[in-house]
Amino acid sequence: MKKLIKISLMLGLVLLLAGNAWAFPVVGDQLTVTHGNSGVYDVIEQDSTHYVAFCLDRDRHFGPTSIVYAVGDTVYNDLQADTSVINDPVGQDTFWLYQSYMTGLFGYGDIERNQVQQAIWFAEQEIDNSSWYDSLTFGVVDFSTTWNIAALSLEDAQGTFKQAMLIGTPEPASMLLFGMGLLGFAGITRRKIRR
Repeated sequence: MKKLIKISLMLGLVLLLAGNAWAFPVVGDQLTVTHGNSGVYDVIEQDSTHYVAFCLDRDRHFGPTSIVYAVGDTVYNDLQADTSVINDPVGQDTFWLYQSYMTGLFGYGDIERNQVQQAIWFAEQEIDNSSWYDSLTFGVVDFSTTWNIAALSLEDAQGTFKQAMLIGTPEPASMLLFGMGLLGFAGITRRKIRR
């Protein structure tokens, strides 16, 4: 019975810790956004959760502190004079480019980051040069993804839209499987040490 309780507590701990690994910021969260190398940004929540982000709007700039205005698969841009909101759905190919970069398909260097940023801007109709998009997506017919990827629409403290960032987290089942594997490995190691 003690063993069952220990296993249940460990499993609960894994689920608790893993749950935070795939949670996105929510509307109203204050974020620190810093410019990384070659178009990649670091988005950091107040609880120190860190995301690697790509910029969705090429000609928009942000301050070091931003507030989340919306989270989802659509970018909510400036309020217009008639107070309507422009909705700009993010393309599935953009999500695929993000996941492919984060899983190492293109590599992790400065050149690769810049290529992916350029491809994302082309996919989101921010630039006209399609060379990197064409190169990175050559032969791809299925742009489906397994990660949770979202667009963050960011505003400043005065409520002015500043930027949209693309962030993602690995699919929850992968994180859970990884955590369970680590627990199993720790248990086997502990058992071998006892002997």
